[in-house]
Amino acid sequence: MRLKFCAVCGNTEDIEQHHWTPKSLDGPDEEANLLTLCSKHHGEIHSMKRRCNIRKLTKERLAAAKARGVKLGTYGKIQAQENKRKANKFAEKMKPIIEELNQDGFTSFNAVARELNDRGIKTARGGNNWHPSSVRNLIMRIENPLADSPQGVRNRSLAEWEKERNQKN
Repeated sequence: MRLKFCAVCGNTEDIEQHHWTPKSLDGPDEEANLLTLCSKHHGEIHSMKRRCNIRKLTKERLAAAKARGVKLGTYGKIQAQENKRKANKFAEKMKPIIEELNQDGFTSFNAVARELNDRGIKTARGGNNWHPSSVRNLIMRIENPLADSPQGVRNRSLAEWEKERNQKN
C-alpha cells in the first residue's frame, strides 16, 4: 500500500516502497504488493528476511554439495586429530614437571595447579591460569595418551579422582 509516511515509524523522509514479492521474482508494482517504509525500516525488513532464509539456504546448499559428492564434516575430524596430537605433545613436555612436583609433595590437583601458576608455567594454549581440572586432564593424558579424551571422568569429583590415583601409586 502506497503511503506518504513509513508504516512502521511514521517518518515522512527517505520513503521507499517495499515489494512483498520482489521485483526479481516478477513481483508487481500493485498496491497489494507494496509497503511504504523509511530507508531504515526497509533495510531492516530485508536483513530479517536474509536471517530467516539462512537456515533454509544452508540446508539446500549442503544438500547440493553432498549430491555433488562432497564429503561433509571431514575438516572437523582432521582438526580433532591435530588437537589430540598437540595435546599429547604438550603432555609429554609437561610429564617431567608434573613428576618433579609430585616428588616435591605437590600431589593434589589444587596444589599442582597453584605451583604451576606460581612458577609461571604456561598452559597448553599459552594461558597463565592453571585450574585443578586442567591439571587432572593433563595427568590423565600423560597416563593414557591413546584415550580419546578425559570426558569419561569429568563427572567424578576431583577428590574421588585424586583418591583413586593415589591408591595406584
